[in-house]
Amino acid sequence: MICPRCGKEVPDNETICPFCFQLLNNNMEFNNFRKDGFIALKKKENNGEKTESSNFAPKYFRINELNIFVIAIVFVLSVGLLTVFGLKLLQTITNADSLVPPLPTTEYVTTEPTTEEPTEATIKNAVKNVSIKNVYGSWRMAADEESASHAIPYFSFSSDGKAQQNLGSITRTGEFKDLSNKKDNVIYIKISGALTGTFNFDVTGNSKDGYSLVLSSINTYTEHYLTSTTAKFYNPTPIQNFKMDKGILGKWVNDDESRVYEFTDDGRMSCTKDNTTIDGVWTIYEDYKITVQYLERTMETIELDYKLAKGHLIINDNIYTKE
Repeated sequence: MICPRCGKEVPDNETICPFCFQLLNNNMEFNNFRKDGFIALKKKENNGEKTESSNFAPKYFRINELNIFVIAIVFVLSVGLLTVFGLKLLQTITNADSLVPPLPTTEYVTTEPTTEEPTEATIKNAVKNVSIKNVYGSWRMAADEESASHAIPYFSFSSDGKAQQNLGSITRTGEFKDLSNKKDNVIYIKISGALTGTFNFDVTGNSKDGYSLVLSSINTYTEHYLTSTTAKFYNPTPIQNFKMDKGILGKWVNDDESRVYEFTDDGRMSCTKDNTTIDGVWTIYEDYKITVQYLERTMETIELDYKLAKGHLIINDNIYTKE
């Protein structure tokens, strides 16, 4: 059939024009929407003619351009409100600090590596005649930000050639060597699991505003920007309702002496392997299970299975002998 409104051809079985939404008559007359949302159709024979029922829906329920426009406006507003709500929810989820609970109270212990301050004759508005002595002291990455729920790494270099990284309650030890020549300032650093490589270095700044250290990797061409600071070590607070097994107190070493555990009766423990020492707290929650907490960038919790047998401590199937 042809739509009397837009003039487009419409299939005979359609009752509403899909192009302009005009009501069409085809074998029966279509009434308007009732309040319950259904189309009321009723046929009544009267002298051989079809008449509409008198119980039709009110006029404002009829399909017309105004109703379609109103429905479209309501739909657009609803979508807008849902979009704003969704963006607010996403912003809240991505704000890590608002969701991560603060770390338990920690005891700050400042490390004090050997530091040789450059003389006033060397430093005025900037460091001059940079040497390895300008590297001695403690540093942090300039881009790192510390918060109540997030620890950052600190690096320390002392005059005896020892290097160290403190991250939360984890300490990594290493070494460094001055490989400088008349042309370039070069340092080799080895702190396994933290910072290793050969770098050109430069130090700028002054005693009032602080110093900046730039390490430029000779092999990878990457750069690390550090700021002078005081290194921090976190000592986690013992676990509430601490329970212990006196049998595991003391220092325990495995056969090749590559790993050492130490448990104390005040709820503290340490684990040392190679160049890394983890200081944490412990308790017995279940039979033959040690729960350990320590701080890396955030607080971590692990469980260790253990047994005591013939003077040995077995942790996760590894045998340790008491020192």
